[in-house]
Amino acid sequence: MDRLRIGLLVTDPKANQSELALAQWTRRQRGLEMAGLIIQGSDRTDGTQGIKGRTRLAAMSLSLLMRLESLALQRHPRFNHHTARSEPGDLGAKTEALADCDLLICLDPTISDAALSALAKRSHHGVLALRTGLGRERSREPAGFWEVALRRDVTTFTIEHINPSTTKPSELKPSKLKPSELKLEELKSGEPLAGASDVMFRGAFATRFYFLLNQATLVAQANAAVQHLLAQGRARFESSQNLPATSPPLGLGPDCGPDCGPEQGFPDLLAQLRYGRSLVATIWKKWRNKYLLKNNYRWGVAFEPGGWQNLVMHRAQTIPNPPGHFLADPFVLSDHQRSYCFVEDYNYREARACISVYELHADGSTRIGPAIEEPFHLSFPFLFTYQSKHYLCPESSASREIRLYECTTLPDQWIFKKTLMGNIAAADTMLLQHDGLWWLLTNIDSAEIGDYCCELHVFYANEPITDAWTPHPQNPVIVDPYRARNGGLLFKGAEIYRVSQRQGFDAYGRSAGINRITALTPSTYQEEVVATIEPEFFPQIKGTHHLHSNGRFTVFDYQY
Repeated sequence: MDRLRIGLLVTDPKANQSELALAQWTRRQRGLEMAGLIIQGSDRTDGTQGIKGRTRLAAMSLSLLMRLESLALQRHPRFNHHTARSEPGDLGAKTEALADCDLLICLDPTISDAALSALAKRSHHGVLALRTGLGRERSREPAGFWEVALRRDVTTFTIEHINPSTTKPSELKPSKLKPSELKLEELKSGEPLAGASDVMFRGAFATRFYFLLNQATLVAQANAAVQHLLAQGRARFESSQNLPATSPPLGLGPDCGPDCGPEQGFPDLLAQLRYGRSLVATIWKKWRNKYLLKNNYRWGVAFEPGGWQNLVMHRAQTIPNPPGHFLADPFVLSDHQRSYCFVEDYNYREARACISVYELHADGSTRIGPAIEEPFHLSFPFLFTYQSKHYLCPESSASREIRLYECTTLPDQWIFKKTLMGNIAAADTMLLQHDGLWWLLTNIDSAEIGDYCCELHVFYANEPITDAWTPHPQNPVIVDPYRARNGGLLFKGAEIYRVSQRQGFDAYGRSAGINRITALTPSTYQEEVVATIEPEFFPQIKGTHHLHSNGRFTVFDYQY
C-alpha cells in the first residue's frame, strides 16, 4: 500500500512541540510517511514575528509577558515543553527540500490565505491549515490571547482544507520546493485568494485562565483534530479532491456565536495592561479561595421525590457532606420499594473519590457507606440494569479504562465485571438500550491533555457486557464545551434526554442543559437542546452540572 506523503510546513528553523508531536505521530502510522519542510525566517520564538501594525514597544512587552508565563507553564504536567524548540532532525525527515508531497500540514494560524493557496499547488491534495476562531480571515494576533483577555467562555478553531486547484491530482506535477524560496514575511502577508477551501473540523474548548496555557491547549486540540483527519487514510483522499466531510456542527451559546473569537489584532500596550490586571485578580482569587477560605472546590447533592418533569429544585432536600468530603454526580436506583443514591464521594485528604451510597426517604437520607473503592479516582457512578442484574459504570479515567461493576448484594456489594474499553482517556460514560442495540456515550480526551469537556463520542454493540464496541462514523458527534460532557440520562416514555454540562471561562460545571436525542442510529446522531438549568435554585451557589431521575426520586448536584 502506497503511503500518504505528509509535508510539515514550519516557520522557524527549529520546530515547536506541536509540530514535533505531529511528526512523531505520523511516523507511527502505517499509511503515512513524514517529509519535513523548513521555511527559513526569523529565529524569534515569541509568536510575534510577521504581525503588522504593532509597535516595537508592544512587541517587546508581549515577548516579556510570554517569557514570564512560560515559567508558570513549565510547572504544568502536560504543557511544560510548549515553548521549547527541537532540532529539524527530530522531525525524522529531510528538511533541505520537499518533492512530490501528497499533503501539506500547517499548524501556524498566522500564515496568510494567499501563501497557503500558493503552497497548495505544490502538493497533490493541497494544504490542511489551522485557523483560530470560526468563519473569519486568517488570524494575525497571538493565538489564544484575546479569548483570555476578553474572558470568553470558549476558544474556537477550525481545520480547513485549501484545495490545490481544479486540476485532477493525477495531472499535478509538484515541483521541488527549497527552504530559501519562501520568506516568512511573504507567508504572513497578502490578501486571501478566492479559491476553493473547505472546513474539515470545527473545534472548541473552555478558555483557560492565562494566555500561554490557552495557546498550548489550542495547539494540542488542533493537533488531535489533524490526526483525526489524517487517520481517514489515502482512500479518502483519492476518492475526490476533497477531504472527509466536515465535522459535526458546533453549537455555541448566545455569547459566542458562529464568528466568535479574536478580532482585535495585535494587542497594544493598553490591552496587555488590562490583561495583566485581570490575570493578577484571577490568580489572587484562586489563591484566596484555596488557601484562605478553604473552599476552592465544593459540591453538594440534593434530591426530591417524584419525576424530573415535576421537579422544583429550590424545594429539594440536601444530603449533608461528610467532614472533609464533598458529594457530586448522583444517580438513583430503586429496588423492592427502597431507593438508593450513588454518588462521587471525594476525600480532600486523599485527593480522590470513591463511590458511596445513601438510602433516600421522603423526609431525608441515610448514609450507608462506600460501595466501590479503588486505588484511583472514581466518580460519575452511572447505573443500568441488564438481564435482571444491576451494573455500575463509573468515571475511571485515572486507570485509562472504561470499567464495569456488577452488584452482588444491593446496595453496597459490587465486584469488577469487565473492562469495556482499555487504553483510553474517557470520562462520564453512559449506556442505554435503543432499537435493538446497546449504546455507549462517553467523553474522550482526544488530545490527551486532561480535557474531557469538549468531545462526545458514541459507540454501539449488541450487548453491554463486551469490549467489542463499534465507533460511530460521526465521532466525535459533538465538539462543544457548552454541551459535550455528559451530566446524566433522563427518559420520558420512549424519548431519551441527555443531560449535558456547560463550562465557562476557567469554570467547570457552570450550568447544565437537557437535550432530547432525536436520532440515534449506526449512521446518525442528532439532539436538540430543550432546557437549561442555571445555578439559581439555592442561595449563593456557583454551578450545577448533573441531573438524574428514575421516576421515584430526582437527584442533582450544585457547586457552592
